[in-house]
Order: sequence, then structure tokens, then C-alpha cells
Amino acid sequence: MSSRKYDLFQGLRNEWLSILQQLNEIKTQEKEYHAIGNWTLFDILCHLAGWAVWRVTATKELFKTGHTDFSHFTTVDKINADSVVDRVNHTWEQVVQEVEYADKEWIALLNSLSEEDIFVSTHFRSPLWETLAEWVQLALDHYAHHARTILALITFKQ
Repeated sequence: MSSRKYDLFQGLRNEWLSILQQLNEIKTQEKEYHAIGNWTLFDILCHLAGWAVWRVTATKELFKTGHTDFSHFTTVDKINADSVVDRVNHTWEQVVQEVEYADKEWIALLNSLSEEDIFVSTHFRSPLWETLAEWVQLALDHYAHHARTILALITFKQ
């Protein structure tokens, strides 16, 4: 793997690890009960899992057909709510594992491409990104956003 791809993918992994580290600071018995707005920490975790799984599905569709359905970007609240509902009977550990597996698979899919395909080509563009590197950066930023939210909650509760 080139250093550019490695750094990009490692950034995504690092942001996910940051979230896990912060969540581990919260006592196990309290994890699901801390609220951030209308969401519990478990809801946020389920939300992240939903997007992680979608990224894998969308990438496979992009590679196979050259396009994927981006229409849910107009109904983000619905996909977020569905991600939580779909995992209501999952354990905390199952959802964490789901994100980790999905991210690992996504990175493997992207890593099979050349530097040109990831950093330059706009063949896989969407309404929200021009290059695949920009898509990875959006996912990284999404994790960073939720890491900051969780850290603010931890800091506030102490």
C-alpha cells in the first residue's frame, strides 16, 4: 500500500479508535443512558454502523455498475433513524464489531484501486464528493464530529 493511501486509511482508523477510547471512558452500565440531544450514545454508535455498512454496499455498487443510489442523502434523518431501529436488538459489542468489519472491508475495497483512482479520478463521484479520497475524508470527518460530541459529553459529566 502506498504511503498516501496508508495515511488516508489510517486517519479513518484513528478517528474510529478515538471514538472507542472515549466510549470506554464511560462506565459500561451507563453507556446507553447518556443522552446527547435526542440520541443516546448507543444511538450514535448505531448511526455510525449504518453509515459504515452503507459505504461498503455503495462502493460495491459503484465498482460493479459505475453508480449507486445517493437519494437517501435527501432523507438523512430517515437513514439515521433506520440505522438505530435496525440495531435495537444488537449489543453494544455487536455494533462496535459491525463498524470495525465494515470499515475494514471498505478500506480493502478502496485499497484494491490505484492512487489515481482514489486521489485523482472523478469516475466514482457523487453529489457530495469528487474523488474517493474526498469520500474517505468525509467519513473521517463524520467520525471526528461524533468524537468531539462524545468528548464534550464526557467532559461535561465529569
